[in-house]
Amino acid sequence: MKGPRRYQKGTGWSNTSAAVLCTMVGMACAMAMGVLSRVAWAEQSGFLRFSEKAIAPKTGVVVKVLDGDTVVLKEGFTVRYLGVDAPEMDHTSRRHDCYALQAYERNRAMVLGRSVRLSYDRHLRDDYGRLLAYVTTADGLFVNAQLIREGLAYVFRGSEGFSKFDEFVALQRQAVRERRGLHGQCAVREETFYLGNTRSFIFHRPACAYGAKVHLRHRLEFATRWQALEKGFRPCRRCQP
Repeated sequence: MKGPRRYQKGTGWSNTSAAVLCTMVGMACAMAMGVLSRVAWAEQSGFLRFSEKAIAPKTGVVVKVLDGDTVVLKEGFTVRYLGVDAPEMDHTSRRHDCYALQAYERNRAMVLGRSVRLSYDRHLRDDYGRLLAYVTTADGLFVNAQLIREGLAYVFRGSEGFSKFDEFVALQRQAVRERRGLHGQCAVREETFYLGNTRSFIFHRPACAYGAKVHLRHRLEFATRWQALEKGFRPCRRCQP
């Protein structure tokens, strides 16, 4: 009686098995590459961002106001007003920037305890994980725009920009010309000129260390700080021009 057939190295059976195995590995690699390429395409095209926006909150109730441009919703989200930069509040030392308390109080009056609607632009979150949103109250008050209109905050474009930039700049230009809010109440030491960064849309004093790092290609000079503000640039937090 013959025993089970033994397949030795180099026989047709083992060669066929190796070929099948290589084919299967190749197919698996191709599928993996296909998945990765689709993920890369989705990230580049913005599909993943749009998917995240689809599940981002559209409404909420404000339960806490952190400062002039940031609030916390009952639903657990921290929201930073898109395109807006209010004066800084230092909750530790209590040494706040000029007009920071006024911006904070006005923000509280507009939204605290109220339902708000949220809408989004090119980016859903900032570097700190906060939602970047346009915020509108139930009675139709556009909070982001109102803060700029009253001179309680600066337009903050950043390097990426946002769709309502021109609208906000027009509001800031009017607030500057009429010296509303911080544009008329905060005393600032004037310089002979200012350096603007056309990438970040931030302007600096001539001696500012951050201003010195701005590449010549992105450098723009302003004769006055008012010119910079009317173009939609915001003051540097370090040199506070």
